[in-house]
Amino acid sequence: MKSTFAFLLTFLLLISCKEKETELVDLSDIVESSDKYKEGETQDQDTLIVHLYDSLSIENQRISDTLGLSRENIEWIDSLWLPDRFAHQKMQKWSGEIAGNSAQIAVWSYADSLTLKNALFNWWDCYGKRCNSLQLWEEKKLSSESLLFFVMDKKVIFLSVKGAIQEKKLLENLQKIFPKSEHKYVLTQQAGKKTRWWKLEDKKWSVIEKEEI
Repeated sequence: MKSTFAFLLTFLLLISCKEKETELVDLSDIVESSDKYKEGETQDQDTLIVHLYDSLSIENQRISDTLGLSRENIEWIDSLWLPDRFAHQKMQKWSGEIAGNSAQIAVWSYADSLTLKNALFNWWDCYGKRCNSLQLWEEKKLSSESLLFFVMDKKVIFLSVKGAIQEKKLLENLQKIFPKSEHKYVLTQQAGKKTRWWKLEDKKWSVIEKEEI
């Protein structure tokens, strides 16, 4: 009788231990799965990609888009430009590509038009590495690259491209972003050619002729 009782007790203990072991293994599997994939996720879930484009202000994102800069390869411009040395409220400078050509965009905002003119005219007195001087309304080869200056009362938008630009189209696109802004100076230059100054009349852009100055 005693041997039978001992056998039953041993059998029950073995069954109990086996059930506990099974429960522990199941719990471990659940925890491991939870660590790998959180609720609602799958192994093939897309990775979130953040571009430097997202660091631009909303307004500058619109400017960058309308000037045709690709979003994927934007980089900050860290070098100091001459306008940076003059008082300004906000400034962002970035580079990238437009239709496969290297491009640079810069936007400065100023407290008033007088501060803007001080910075802008000093820049035009010594533009680029060769310190080329540009007088107001002058037609001159200022750079080997294509240029655009879109100057409003308190804001300067600058574009430089190693390739051709569609001048009138770019001006029309910028005008859509700033439909109520007063334009102080607007000039363009195709790569290797002379500067051209523009005016807006009856919602149309045209080149300012010498006799109009």
